[in-house]
Amino acid sequence: MNPIIVVRHAQPDDRHIPIAAHWVDAVLSDLGCRQAEAVGRRLRDELSDRPCRLWSSDLRRASQTAEAIGRALDVPVRTTPELREYHGGLAPEVTEAELRRYVPADSRVTEDLLAHRQAESWPAFYGRVAGCMDRLVGTDDDRLLIVVAHYGANICIVHWWLALGLTDGGDTPLSFETGLASLTVLGARPNGKRSLIRLNDTAHLQAEGVETICLLATPRPTVAGGG
Repeated sequence: MNPIIVVRHAQPDDRHIPIAAHWVDAVLSDLGCRQAEAVGRRLRDELSDRPCRLWSSDLRRASQTAEAIGRALDVPVRTTPELREYHGGLAPEVTEAELRRYVPADSRVTEDLLAHRQAESWPAFYGRVAGCMDRLVGTDDDRLLIVVAHYGANICIVHWWLALGLTDGGDTPLSFETGLASLTVLGARPNGKRSLIRLNDTAHLQAEGVETICLLATPRPTVAGGG
């Protein structure tokens, strides 16, 4: 089986957004654009002309990162809301007018956020992401799979791949850092045993001087756009 490459989105331009909700549809910052291009070059150099398929969360900080990768690899990007970050809810006092001050006018995500203000449970979040991954790997398409998502979603993807599941309390049993624009690689040994080949690889960002220092994160992201 081909490896699965999991990418966390590059740095979003969300510092001006006072609304704490991970479905706020921030675009990439200038630094984030450079980080995304660095990821694309890294994957182009490593994968050469290897056939790939590229899927992304439809949140713009992820889809724009995927577009930079797609340009480098000359592959199209397909997006899905199933790979979005954890939906932490939208505070009742946040009005539609206030929210629309900070997001693109045509954001489908914003419509979803306004229609569904209540936070999802962590088991529902895990089930959403794991179900998506089951479908992506369950096809007859044997091209290498690249997935661009978010901090919390990528934690779920690693737990799904390693069959770690959730605790009795409905949480993921492990937490780990995946920096902005980092690469994680999942694979399988010849005997079929699933393995974690690479975690939080940011060598491409260090080489180009575009790495950001990430503090240790919590299993549930809490700042707007950062997940």
